Amino acid sequence: MRPYNFPELRIAQLVALFSQKSLNLSTILSLENVADARSLFCIDPLNEYWKCRFSLGGKTSIEHSGKIGKGTIDVLLVNVVVLFLFAYGKYYGIEKYIDRAIHFMETLPAEKKYDHKTV
Repeated sequence: MRPYNFPELRIAQLVALFSQKSLNLSTILSLENVADARSLFCIDPLNEYWKCRFSLGGKTSIEHSGKIGKGTIDVLLVNVVVLFLFAYGKYYGIEKYIDRAIHFMETLPAEKKYDHKTV
């Protein structure tokens, strides 16, 4: 597993996300474009504890900010925002949310898949 994907670091990022951003239904429904959607998941650097750690108690010589990377943000957009907008639009019959979800998918880059044998 890659250090940036360690569960403890991801949980710390999630805590930072919820404490810094107002994530609610109206916020997601008001997203007009991918840039706005990406900014929803941009967080400030994590606190000092996480600058040299990827997991609880473990230390590393690599210093990092703990911010959520662009690729991870794009995966969150596809798996959270796009799916939610599409499902909400479909359920309530609101075409603009379905169209917006499709537009986001057309705008976002394809997800990179890694072959575990070559990594």
